[in-house]
Amino acid sequence: MRAIGELITGAIHDIHVQITFLLAEGDLVADRIEAAGVRAAGAPLVWVQNHIYRVTDGQITELRPAGGPQPG
Repeated sequence: MRAIGELITGAIHDIHVQITFLLAEGDLVADRIEAAGVRAAGAPLVWVQNHIYRVTDGQITELRPAGGPQPG
């Protein structure tokens, strides 16, 4: 997770994220985020991303992301 965060924050600056949906059931947590930032070249970028996490003993043990920033 840390490596993914470092990759994204290295390529996109001034990131603002809003959680628009959050659901927990048993050991699963799902969210939907809307985000915006600025690419290193200065171009604005907006995206929507969904995540499904499995949580075991307070730790994320599985992540299934969908969506996210697209190249271009």
